[in-house]
Amino acid sequence: MSSHAANDSAQIHDVQLLARVAQGEQAALGELYDRWSLPLQALAATVFKDPAQLEDALHNTFIMLWEKAGDFDPTQGSAYAWATTWVRASTASANSTASHLDSSAARPQSSAAHPQSSAPIELPPPSAALRARILNSAVPRSSEVHHPLPFPTPPAWLGWGFAAVFSLAALFFAAKSFNVRNELQAALEAERMSRLEAGTLKNVLEAERILSRAQLERLLAADRLNAELRAQLNLGVQPAPR
Repeated sequence: MSSHAANDSAQIHDVQLLARVAQGEQAALGELYDRWSLPLQALAATVFKDPAQLEDALHNTFIMLWEKAGDFDPTQGSAYAWATTWVRASTASANSTASHLDSSAARPQSSAAHPQSSAPIELPPPSAALRARILNSAVPRSSEVHHPLPFPTPPAWLGWGFAAVFSLAALFFAAKSFNVRNELQAALEAERMSRLEAGTLKNVLEAERILSRAQLERLLAADRLNAELRAQLNLGVQPAPR
């Protein structure tokens, strides 16, 4: 594998680690420390000569990486070049050498080189105690930070308000249902009475029809009887034959 391909692979791995750091993975921050601590220490050593100050600057740099990893834009340069900006932020108070530090940090930004490609300064490697101190300071972010709610948390009284509105609505619909039920019962009772009245009227009409038919039959019988009587009378008054 060529050195250019190896450098590209290392930069891709750095971007992946930084993305995991943005998700709150302390292990990814520890791996970045293992990869970057020595070159970043060399960069900070251009300002701080005191070992304690140098260690504090490196500590502050990795804590800033932990807190700001989500702001990294891979289209603007390499991950390591972006990390050098936090070294400058950690050493910005050293005004006497700030310009020298900016020029040192600008070289990897412009060339987008991986830290392993730069010549290291002869310094003792960062201690394991500093690594542990950084990881202890990198407090895992809570789920609320990574997954904020789309809406603010409603006040506590809102639940009581909804409960009261629901209760009033339930009472209203219950009363409405009771009134509708009574109206339906009244309509059914009125229909039943109408049916009874209709049945009674039908019975009356049927009775009148039967009575009228009986009367008609009696009249017809009387007419027949009269006709028979007249016929008998006519036979009784016929003249005797000559």
